[in-house]
Amino acid sequence: MEYMPLTVQKHFGTIAHLRYLVQANDAGSIIALIDYSSEEQTNNQLLLISGILGGIGLILFGFLSYILSGLMVRPVTEAFDKQRQFISDASHELKTPIAVILSNSELLSDTFGENRQLSYIKQECDRMHHLVTSLLTLTRLEQTPDKELEKSDFCISDALLERILPMESIAFEKGIVMESDILPDLTFYGVKKQIQQLAGILIDNALTYTSPQGQIQITLKKESHHLIFTVSNTGDEIPESERIRLFERFYRSDKARSRTAGHFGLGLSIAQSIVANHKGQIHVESANGMNSFIVSLRQSDNHK
Repeated sequence: MEYMPLTVQKHFGTIAHLRYLVQANDAGSIIALIDYSSEEQTNNQLLLISGILGGIGLILFGFLSYILSGLMVRPVTEAFDKQRQFISDASHELKTPIAVILSNSELLSDTFGENRQLSYIKQECDRMHHLVTSLLTLTRLEQTPDKELEKSDFCISDALLERILPMESIAFEKGIVMESDILPDLTFYGVKKQIQQLAGILIDNALTYTSPQGQIQITLKKESHHLIFTVSNTGDEIPESERIRLFERFYRSDKARSRTAGHFGLGLSIAQSIVANHKGQIHVESANGMNSFIVSLRQSDNHK
């Protein structure tokens, strides 16, 4: 048997796997030793079991949280889907009666001549037709899967110019100076008609909110792997609190001017959906008397 010398400096403590207690008396000292290796092993096993049970508990908690969150969100998702389906169905149902009313009002005009009441009917029918068309466009953009979009390579520089040039005459009639700086020969993989619609919405929005003698600047440039399309116009600064809300359905920052121009607050929502369909980003900047809508479209991986 091998003996280990016991050197202690205190009346109690541990040495190796032993606990000791030294008790002095008249005859000398009494030393009591207890082997606690089994107790240590038990503690280690308890720690291991606690760690395993804790890990299992965290996994179960995460799984249950995921299930419960899904159950909580499902009614909201279903309600949103039903609302979107209702808008789509209602828009389809409204197209025919609006077309009938419009065609009959035009027939009455041809038969009895123009009058104020018929002009009001045609004006409101045109407004309703524009609203229904915008709702259908927005619903179609949100419901069409990315794989079903008919994307192709096209010259985005030429596509934008095709949309910009006809609108210069509108700006001229309003006394607005419109300038464009489009970098030539830039290609992009996407839906050409949607990109042109995006440009039309942003330019029309600028024409609506630019006063006579104001300016509109339209640019297209390339930064690294991104195409940056910007439409800026002079006007009152847009408050920070309103900039995010501009892309909400039916939201109009200047309701009086929008109503006069026949806008319903859907154009920028459609623009945002088009940008999302092309995996891009759109945001608003407002400073130094200029309000800018900036669209960023990535070139390198938009085939994916």
